[in-house]
Amino acid sequence: MAANQGPLRKGWRLALWLLLAAVGPSPAATPLTAHDCIEAALQHSFLLSENRHAVAADKADITKKRGTTLPYLSGLAQGYELWGNPVSPYTIVGQPEPESGTFASRSGRQLIIPKANFVPIGIQQIGVLYPLYYQGSILGLNDPPAVASAVATMNQEQLTTLISEQEVIFNVLTEYIYGISYRDRVAVQERIANLDRKQLEIIQYQVTLGLMLPYQAETARAQLEAARQILDSSRANVQAALVQLSTLMGTKDQTPELAQSKLPLIQLPPMGPLLDKVMTVHPALRVQQANVEIAHQQLLVDRAVRLPTVSLNSALSTGQDFEYFNGSTTKTRPVQFLSYLNVEIPLYDFGQRHAAINESEEKFLAAQDGVHAEEITLRESMKGAYNDILTEEEALATEQSTYVKDDQALDLSQAQRAEGQIDELALVVAQLKVLNDRVMLVADQMAELLKYAELQNLSGGTWRWLQ
Repeated sequence: MAANQGPLRKGWRLALWLLLAAVGPSPAATPLTAHDCIEAALQHSFLLSENRHAVAADKADITKKRGTTLPYLSGLAQGYELWGNPVSPYTIVGQPEPESGTFASRSGRQLIIPKANFVPIGIQQIGVLYPLYYQGSILGLNDPPAVASAVATMNQEQLTTLISEQEVIFNVLTEYIYGISYRDRVAVQERIANLDRKQLEIIQYQVTLGLMLPYQAETARAQLEAARQILDSSRANVQAALVQLSTLMGTKDQTPELAQSKLPLIQLPPMGPLLDKVMTVHPALRVQQANVEIAHQQLLVDRAVRLPTVSLNSALSTGQDFEYFNGSTTKTRPVQFLSYLNVEIPLYDFGQRHAAINESEEKFLAAQDGVHAEEITLRESMKGAYNDILTEEEALATEQSTYVKDDQALDLSQAQRAEGQIDELALVVAQLKVLNDRVMLVADQMAELLKYAELQNLSGGTWRWLQ
């Protein structure tokens, strides 16, 4: 029995190996680019979902307001149990009732009025109300200002969605830039911490030889501790950026892995042409222009209230005496068709409508001024971000020059160390100087990328640096 277990175990191992080979290794997480993160965030943004629901509500409001200018069909069913004489102001004075057509007559001082004795009846009616002229709409063939105002509100909400999209993109880009920048800083600061530790070991050894003083070792130890704290802070910043990025993408339980590729920068166009081009299509200005249209249509609505309203009312009614169910030989089914025009003419309301018109006129003028004020604000904001980019480029150029100079000095120090002209400590100091320059260079690059993202956000997405 034991002799047969060897081939059996080998068979199972071979089958397991073939199964693993067929399945293959588990696929590793694909590093995400900035475009991948933006696309995922746009799909899972509750802010954009809120805007989409608001647009759908505005569409329903348009249908609702347009329906007030179209015919309205209604049905009516009533059931009665009648007993007694009919009561109305007409029967009291013995005059015919205008709608029912019943009469009450006088014989001397005595009224003769028909009486019902617990008679069950039913009345059915179909009515049509057709607004012939209502708030500027004629027969419902043209949209009144109320509908135009609802359309402008929907357009405004759609433009607000574009602004919200840019806000989501800006937040994603900000966290993405933080993530890749602090990741680069961690790589550099790890090397700095290792060199600081090596520097401390060299100085401590030279202190034992009497070549350096103890306070110099304490200074090197403090420098190493500061480097470790900075490294821990950068690692925490990377983690915070990744957590926030995963939240924006709707994947809270997964930490995204960011691609190693750098974000490309483009040459800034001249400020004047850039501002003029952006201002013609900026979503925020179009939102303000929609406000102007809404205010204008509200002014037309208030003016239309002063005009007459004409509607056609038609109704077809039938009645049914249910007494024949109890054996009555009569089966009365009266039919009535009633059609009339209703004209409502506003006469005087102690200045209420006039005040409403004045209010709408002032709001219309304020909305027009709001467009110009918004344009000035956008121009100033974009101009500030544009100048900040130029400032960051100057600082980055200066830091790049310093880095190149110190890197050349490091090459010289390495050559001198190879020839024995300088000691190991001098070489470590030169290496630390280059790495610290590299940290400053990464910080300046991050600041410039953030300003590019800010300028794109301020432009409402009409100018893009990340294609």
